[in-house]
Amino acid sequence: MTTAQEYFNEGNIKIFRKNYTGALADLTEAITIEPNDSAAYVSRGVAKHKLNDTVGEIADYTDALLVDPEDEIAWFNRGMARFKHHDYSGAISDLTKAIGFDPKDATAYYYRAIANDYQKNQSCAASDIINALEIDPELNVLNLVDCSSYNGIDNYILEVVEYTKIIILNPLNIKAYDLRAILRSAVFDYDGAIEDYTRIIKIEPKNTEAYFNISYIYEHFLNDYAKAICNYDEVIKIAPDNAKALLFRGSAKYSLNDYQGAIVDFTTIINLVHPEVPNELEDLEHYIEWANFERANTKRDLHDYIGAIEDYTMAIKINPSCYGHYSSRGAVKIDIQNYTGAIEDYTMAIKLDPKDAESYYSRGLAKIHLGQKDSGCQDLKKAGELGNTDADELLKKTGDSQGSASSS
Repeated sequence: MTTAQEYFNEGNIKIFRKNYTGALADLTEAITIEPNDSAAYVSRGVAKHKLNDTVGEIADYTDALLVDPEDEIAWFNRGMARFKHHDYSGAISDLTKAIGFDPKDATAYYYRAIANDYQKNQSCAASDIINALEIDPELNVLNLVDCSSYNGIDNYILEVVEYTKIIILNPLNIKAYDLRAILRSAVFDYDGAIEDYTRIIKIEPKNTEAYFNISYIYEHFLNDYAKAICNYDEVIKIAPDNAKALLFRGSAKYSLNDYQGAIVDFTTIINLVHPEVPNELEDLEHYIEWANFERANTKRDLHDYIGAIEDYTMAIKINPSCYGHYSSRGAVKIDIQNYTGAIEDYTMAIKLDPKDAESYYSRGLAKIHLGQKDSGCQDLKKAGELGNTDADELLKKTGDSQGSASSS
C-alpha cells in the first residue's frame, strides 16, 4: 500500500519534471491519506499554480496555513497568488507575514511594493522598493517596468528605483539621497524622507539644508514642533545668521505657545546686518517682511496691539501689495475699536484681492459698529456670496438677509 509520504515524494518529482497534472493527482492522494500535512497542500498549490488555477492554489495555501500558521512558504505563495489574482490588499497582508518570517526576502518586499502602489499606498511602496534593492541590488526590476505600462503604476516608483541604484553604487552620493527624499516626501513617506536627509548629514555633518528639510517635515507635516526646533537649532549652530531657519524656528516656537522665544527669533532676523540667505534669489527684505508679520501676530496674541500694528505697518512698507498684511492690521484695529482705521485696511485688502471674503465680512462688522448698517450688510452679503457662512448667519440676525448691491 502506497503511503502519504510516497505520494508526496512522487508528486514533487512530477512537479520537477513539469508533469503538473500527474503531480496534482499524487498530492491529492497524499492529502487524502494525511490531511494534516501543510507541505502537501503547499506542493499541490504549486502544481495548481503551474496549471493556472489561481483560485485553487489560494485555497490550498489557505488550508496549509490552517494546519500550520507558521508555514512561511505558504504565506509567501498565497501572497503571490493573491497578487496575480489582483487581490492587492490580501497580497500585502500575506507578504507582510512572509517578511515577518524572513526580513531579508527581497522578492516579498518587491511585490509588496507593487501591490502597495496599486492600492495607492505610495509611501509604503517607496519604502518597500528601497528595502528590496538594498537587500538585493541585482534584483530584476524589469517586471516593475512592465507593470508601469498598465494598471497605472506611478512613475515616481521607477524614479525611486533609479535613485536607489545610484545610492547602492555610490553610498556617498548626496544628490541621490536628496532627490529620493523629495520623492518620498511627495508621497507622504515622511519617515523615509527624514531617513534620507539623516544619511546626508552623516556624510556631510554641516549640511544645513538637510537639517532644515528635516525640521520642515516635522513642523509642517508631522506637527512635531519640538523635533522641528531641535533641527532648526542645528542649522543655527552651524550658521547663526541663517534667516530662513530663524524664521521657521520662530514659527515653530509660536506653535508651542513660546511667544517670547518666537519674538526673539523674529527680532534677530529684523536686526540682521549680514544674513546668511540660503537662496541667492531670496533677499533680506523678504525675511524681514515676514519676520515683522509673524512678530506682529505674536504680539497680538500677547495683547500688545500697538506693537502689532507697528510690525504690520513695517511689513506693509516692505511689501505694499500683500492683501493679508492689511487685513491682519485691520483685525488688530478692530481689537482696539479703531473701526475707521480697520475699514481703511480692509478696503485696501479688498482692492488687492476682490475675492477676499474675510475682509468683506470684517469690514461689514466694522461698518455696523459705526452705525453704517446698510453698507455693512452689503459687505456681509458679498462675503456670503464668496463663501463666508458666518456672514449669512449674521445677516439673518440683523434682519437684512436681502442686502443691497455689493460694495467694493
